[in-house]
Amino acid sequence: MPDLAHLRYIVEDSIGKHMYENAVFLADKLVTMSRGAPDDVYLLTQAFMFTRQHRRALHVLRQHRLATSSPRFTYLTAKCLAECQEWDECLATLDDTGHEWLRLYYGCKLDPEKGRQLAALHAAAGAAEEPAPATR
Repeated sequence: MPDLAHLRYIVEDSIGKHMYENAVFLADKLVTMSRGAPDDVYLLTQAFMFTRQHRRALHVLRQHRLATSSPRFTYLTAKCLAECQEWDECLATLDDTGHEWLRLYYGCKLDPEKGRQLAALHAAAGAAEEPAPATR
């Protein structure tokens, strides 16, 4: 059986080198081999985001029941929905995690990463509240 850690490294390296199609292909294999490990699903959805395959990213998040399982997945879900201009669903996703925002807020003083997650969630909510005007 291939070494999953090595495959993760190759996926991350592909993303770092802007080889997004390669990252999508390998991350898909990684998710299958790891039986949907959350970190591997996150890598795959990130690769989908870089290739502007937002609906595929949403499908994977929902398929693995990770869409709102943690702040990082909630942010990715909201970002995908915003990119698809599904504003109401984006807001509903963020509203459903309101209790998570409070938990993050009180944890921010102890952990800077929680502060960054909270800021990203608020930015996604703001973008969904006031979508960009239609371009000509």
